[in-house]
Amino acid sequence: MALIDLEDKIIALIEQNKPENFIYEFMILMGIPKATVTRVQSSDRTNLATTSGDLHLKNKLYYRLTDSNPFQAFSEVEKILDNSKGKPRFTVVTNFSEFLAKDNKTNDSLKLDDIRELAYNYDFFLPWQGIEKADYDHENPADVKAAERIAKLYDVLRKDNPEMTLDQEQNFNVFLIRILFMLFAEDTNIMKDFIFTNAIKTMTAEDGSDMNDIITTIFELLDTHDRGNVPWLLCQESGHKSTNKFDFQFKLLNLIFGGRSFSPVQILKTL
Repeated sequence: MALIDLEDKIIALIEQNKPENFIYEFMILMGIPKATVTRVQSSDRTNLATTSGDLHLKNKLYYRLTDSNPFQAFSEVEKILDNSKGKPRFTVVTNFSEFLAKDNKTNDSLKLDDIRELAYNYDFFLPWQGIEKADYDHENPADVKAAERIAKLYDVLRKDNPEMTLDQEQNFNVFLIRILFMLFAEDTNIMKDFIFTNAIKTMTAEDGSDMNDIITTIFELLDTHDRGNVPWLLCQESGHKSTNKFDFQFKLLNLIFGGRSFSPVQILKTL
């Protein structure tokens, strides 16, 4: 299952608001065989927990759903495991609002004030799929999810534009590459944090009707190496508001890039 699909399925699972069934469905999503989950759900013999309501799946999980303080409940579970022969890989306690977990092999812990955040932190449980942290550090799940989101966006837009010609498809691919570059530039301090994203949010209409003009203006400026011909007088703050296109472009340039001059097209050609 693709990581982006896994994220969506966890969100849907939590939104079902069925605390009693949550952990069983979550284990299946995270790669524990359905047959194993079904057995522990229907048979006391495979549930090693001696405390009523708790779930202890050998080598995999000790789980408690509580309606009290989850931190206190977690301490109680820790004492139980300290006196047991072997600890499972994970300890999880939740009141279906807060979510606490511990990896008993690495001693890493996960504390979520809102259980819905689990959808964005499920990589904590990837060892159930045989993927240890040392393995997925080389291919960060966040990077994989970002790539999958772009692929999903491409598929949706391609489906909505079935009459796209070969030239249009090529331009569309370039457009997505440029957007990716802008987001990458924000994250790596080539540009100021969120400055492109915030410019799109604040300078476009809520219905997106002028998005094309704004994006086009940004890309035109970025692809212009010599910006000295833009009249500096047009960007002076004064009593009158100029409607000159260069005035608008120059102000937009300074808002987004602080006057820095570089071309993502040229950078992309070096990749």
